[in-house]
Amino acid sequence: MLLRLYQNQKSHHHHHDHVNKTSSSSSSTTTTTLGKQSTTLETKSKTGKLTTPEEDLYSIQSESSGNGSYVSHIEHLAGPILFSAPHGLQVYRGGEESQDSERVHSKELYTNEICLLLSLKIKKYLGIEASFVIWNPKTAKPKDKSNLDPNYLVASQFMSSPFHRFLHKLKKQYDGFPTLHVDIHGKINRKADRNIDIGIAPMMALWKDQKLAEKVKKDFCDRMQKAVSTCKKKYSGFKLTIDRDPYLSGYWGDNTVTTISHQSILLGMPGLQLEIPMDVRKDLMTNDDLVEQLAKAIAESYKTSVTSIFSKEWKEVEAKLDAVKTELLSHEQTKHNSKTFDSMISQMISEFEIIETSQKGKKI
Repeated sequence: MLLRLYQNQKSHHHHHDHVNKTSSSSSSTTTTTLGKQSTTLETKSKTGKLTTPEEDLYSIQSESSGNGSYVSHIEHLAGPILFSAPHGLQVYRGGEESQDSERVHSKELYTNEICLLLSLKIKKYLGIEASFVIWNPKTAKPKDKSNLDPNYLVASQFMSSPFHRFLHKLKKQYDGFPTLHVDIHGKINRKADRNIDIGIAPMMALWKDQKLAEKVKKDFCDRMQKAVSTCKKKYSGFKLTIDRDPYLSGYWGDNTVTTISHQSILLGMPGLQLEIPMDVRKDLMTNDDLVEQLAKAIAESYKTSVTSIFSKEWKEVEAKLDAVKTELLSHEQTKHNSKTFDSMISQMISEFEIIETSQKGKKI
């Protein structure tokens, strides 16, 4: 089902790379169009108020806590393509366990929302929405050092990270079947280009069959290049392009800290990271055609090269996806229900904007 999301973004967002601003709460309405039927979801945003974690469709209650507290992240286990945004919140990296200086990693604007928009679009191509794991800006404690950077973990920290634990859940659900992890990052607007960096170095270094890894890299990059070439828009005079061998490659090396895409590879799941310039991220919030093209490229890459390296026929994979979908549609819970997935995404994007306008701190 084709679902379009249009987000009325306020102009308080910035053209500069580094920001430290506060703004007042804004009103926002997200309109979803389902075929011919158009519905408008308003999440108490006229007054800048949010639903409570109890009332919303996405916040997840803590299992270990009997006092009704909510965890700091949002996970949705569905399709075999996974989107993550490890820096959708200010996080902390380094420290004692990694024998490294402790430091802060700034929040990367719109990376949460891009995961959500892509997850939704994937449904058109696979018949099932993508899985995702992101921080929850409503429930996460800001500037809390327990918000570990999922993209900078040593092995002893893996199971302390909800992002890493979610990789295990995806692997268990699709054991032996192809998965694809696309990790979304933001980078500053560079002076010389507007490239989306495709960082697939961990797979190139560690996948047991290098020829197969090369096949996935070429197929994914070719499809992404085709997707961005449909974008006629220019960003500060630059065309949107991709970089197949970027400096930000997702790989720090062996026996050291690991990015989350590296962690996927260690579990036998293909993974890569996309570093998206600031003004392209901002554009993706309203450029439905570009979101569509990127989702199509990712889905087609999954269906072809990724599936082939798992020695599976597409019919086998399709049967697995149908079984997972049937199981998901049988669930009756209010939150993270596949039957109301589009409403959940609309609510999240609408509420995240309200939260964004009231948050202090550096954003890139």
